[in-house]
Amino acid sequence: MDEYSEALNRYYSEKNSGKKCKGCKNHKVFQEKDDTLSFSCGDGPGSQCSEGFKISLAKYINYKDTLHEYSEFVKKDPTESEEKEIKDLQEILALSKKQITEKNQFSLKKKKIIEYEDLKINTKIEQTKILHDLTNDQLSDSDKDGLLKRYFSLHTVLNDNYKSLAELCDSPINNYAEVDKGSVQSIS
Repeated sequence: MDEYSEALNRYYSEKNSGKKCKGCKNHKVFQEKDDTLSFSCGDGPGSQCSEGFKISLAKYINYKDTLHEYSEFVKKDPTESEEKEIKDLQEILALSKKQITEKNQFSLKKKKIIEYEDLKINTKIEQTKILHDLTNDQLSDSDKDGLLKRYFSLHTVLNDNYKSLAELCDSPINNYAEVDKGSVQSIS
């Protein structure tokens, strides 16, 4: 876990663990302002328990909303001064799209869908051959029974693969992309 995530976990752990510090008699101080969280405890510098940190929260954008705003902005025939904003937005959207693609595993989902479609086609071809073979009157009942079992086992494999794919693709899409990383500062 990175320093930022550890600090967030510690902030909320401390906040939920009680008002007084375990190492001294002072009250813990928590501040939540616009884009920062801070925690401090102790009598001040040099005291045994004096500790604290300030977290500058990461900033995120909603990719879909930003893309819509960008489209509306470009439609209104931007001035020369707005051209720089357009280039900045294009860069942010490109980075955001990359983050969202990775976070939502779109490449993996596409690969699994293609693999499933190939399996489905091959399974249907094999099942069609089995159905054709079942019409052969020269096959013994035990051979026909074996073909039926094979037919249904192929169906079971296909069904299991479909369930696995549906589970992978059923997860909600996260449209939020980080545009500014959070940071942590020690307060001593």
